[in-house]
Parts: sequence; C-alpha cells; structure tokens
Amino acid sequence: MKKAHHIFTLLIVSVLFISCENSTTIKKPEDVGKHAMTILKKMDKLSKEEYIKALFTLEDVKAFGKENADKISERGLKEIEDLTPEKYNANMERTFNKLKESADKYGIVWKDITYEDYTFEEREQDNIKGTRGTLSFKHDDKPYTIRLSALIMKDKSYKLIGMSGFREN
Repeated sequence: MKKAHHIFTLLIVSVLFISCENSTTIKKPEDVGKHAMTILKKMDKLSKEEYIKALFTLEDVKAFGKENADKISERGLKEIEDLTPEKYNANMERTFNKLKESADKYGIVWKDITYEDYTFEEREQDNIKGTRGTLSFKHDDKPYTIRLSALIMKDKSYKLIGMSGFREN
C-alpha cells in the first residue's frame, strides 16, 4: 500500500512538472521574449507539430474566439469559425520553415543563442489586447532580431501567438 502511494505521488509530481515545463502562458508582458527564447533554443530538434503546440494551437484560437465573442468583430468571428486545421497548420508550418531556412542561411545553432533584450508595446486591435515586440539575441557575437506577437488572455496572462521577421542586424 505504501509503495502504491509513493508511485501515485511520483506520478502526480511528474505530471505537474511536465505541464509546468510545457506551459505556454506568460504572466508578464516583459517575459514574452524570454519565453520565446526557450522555444528558439530548442528549434534544432523541434518538430513542426511541437512548434505549433508551443505557440497558439488551432484549439487555442477556437477557444479564444468563444471566450471573447463579445469583443471580436463579426468578420473576426467568421474568420475563426472558418479556420480549418489545414489552413492553420499550413500557415504555422510556413513560419516554422522560414525560421529553419533563416537559421541555415545565417549558420545559427539554436541551442547556442544568447538572450540580449526584448522590447515591446501593448496594442489593441478589434477590441483584442496584446503585445508586439522585438526579441534581440546573439549567435557567435552577431546580433539578430525576431518579431513576437502575444495576446492577453482572460486570466490576464499572455500567450505567444507568433514569431516572424527573423533577421541579422
């Protein structure tokens, strides 16, 4: 009985640890850049599916639409409703592939990048609040930037929804 209790406790602790490690919500807007860094540092080994799950999944989009239906324009709600897994995944895969291609072009080894700074501004579009910012990092002493977008969720946390515009400075 005591052994079963220890196994059960270990299982619970493991699940909590894994779910905390994979959490994609961020408490403060200034932490969006650091969160993105944890994803980017894994890009060498990250699959497209893992990349999509690390950001805003289609299920997240649909849930966000339902939770914020009173704020989102009719056109926005229709776009969310019409969004198919094929369309959404194709867009996310394009972003993923661009990141991989740019890394190849610049010779980036993602695990070796170092955080420099994250600047952002809070924005509101169609009654939806979020942030748009620029993450600065280095690889082999060369500076790079990437643009980040995040949404403010109902619980006042932030959720990274996109990375784009990766370039060398």
